[in-house]
Amino acid sequence: MGYSSSPAKGRQASAGRKDGGGNKGVRAERRPLCLTDLPDEVVLEILSCLDLRDAVRTSALSRAWRHRWRHLCFLDFTGCSLSAAQSVLLRHLSQVWGLALDACSPPLPEADHPRLDDLLGHLSHRHALESLTLQVPSYKLHSSIFSCDELVYLELKGCLLPDSTPGFLRLRNLRKLKMHYTVMLKPHLNSAQFDALAALITGCPRLRRLEITVDPNVLGVTLKIAAPHLRHLFIKTRSTHLMVEFQSLLPDLARARLRLPFFLYVQEGGRSFCIFYRAFHRWRSWSCLIVIPWFVSSQKVDFQAMVPFKIQTKFENLQYLTTDADLGDAAHIVFIFEFLRCCPNLRGLKIEFPVSRHGFHHHFEETQEFWNAHGYGDLFRCLRIMELIDVYLSYNELQFIKLVLSKAQVLENFTIVHRAENESSSLEACIEILKFKRVSQGAQIKYNVASAH
Repeated sequence: MGYSSSPAKGRQASAGRKDGGGNKGVRAERRPLCLTDLPDEVVLEILSCLDLRDAVRTSALSRAWRHRWRHLCFLDFTGCSLSAAQSVLLRHLSQVWGLALDACSPPLPEADHPRLDDLLGHLSHRHALESLTLQVPSYKLHSSIFSCDELVYLELKGCLLPDSTPGFLRLRNLRKLKMHYTVMLKPHLNSAQFDALAALITGCPRLRRLEITVDPNVLGVTLKIAAPHLRHLFIKTRSTHLMVEFQSLLPDLARARLRLPFFLYVQEGGRSFCIFYRAFHRWRSWSCLIVIPWFVSSQKVDFQAMVPFKIQTKFENLQYLTTDADLGDAAHIVFIFEFLRCCPNLRGLKIEFPVSRHGFHHHFEETQEFWNAHGYGDLFRCLRIMELIDVYLSYNELQFIKLVLSKAQVLENFTIVHRAENESSSLEACIEILKFKRVSQGAQIKYNVASAH
């Protein structure tokens, strides 16, 4: 035929032709790939995985890598000084889409706040900023940020919002807002600051995710939330005086994690508690609601009159609920029962002993009249999974377990994590639980022991 059909010989002949015919049959050796051969997008991906200092140091690798870091789109100045951040921004060549600045260690001096104002002003005017994270102690955010129409993500820790003026605090494209008020900010946390936060939330029509953490105890302050398109909500506060009021229904909300002083709501008669629950009226698409109330220590009170109101809204789609509660405290039991009456289709319930109350738990042995008055009805009609975590198995807690086992007709798994004082108390509690009647024949109890110390 005049040619070979062997693939190896064909490749060899081809190599010989590429060699100009001088060394036929000898395969031309290819030059190995070097760092200088990597595409720009791969180089930037590598640099984005490095600490900013290391990214700058790559300029020493070769001429081809020199100043490649100046094209990074996201700059993380965690652990860097403010002067270093300014120096990098002045030498940067491309658009900056995201910036993170952590100036808490060492603390940023008050004298450096104007320099930070200049840095944020430079970002807002020259870059299409989409993500901003600031962790700066006692820094009042510069107003230039609110001219960043492209901003999608904003996270502030230890920072304050500027004073609210009508229509000023507005970010039209913001999708996620995270605010963390630290203990250091306590002297500045007043109604004006929370009014500014409420104005910012209202001024973000596309807000989908809201996370608010308030560490210090604040007095006489109400946080008003109006975000009709919100899908994810997280609020955590240790303050027993911070009230949360929803001024709009949240029909799109898919998941919530709330750590609020519900106990205070009940103590003051339920007015604000009812305001809070009005926002639930149209939450029909929920598959999971996580509520973590932050309770305060209380004296012996009249539990029969603790909840002088009834919650009218039914959470028909609510299937899984997690809550902190001390079931040795009758006040918490009353709250749990009142909440469960609104969840007729609840399939999973998880109750954890509040971490803040470890080492301090006062228990009262309630009478049978108490359990009859508050444990009536089909509280656990659809309950399949029940978890009690870090309980001490006091008398009240054992009575709660007994009530669940006697009412949950379709219960499948009951997990108990007992924070036992010693082996003897653990054995006694286990024997007592096994004596309880189970209305569900398929109910399985999983009992675990955790150290009380």
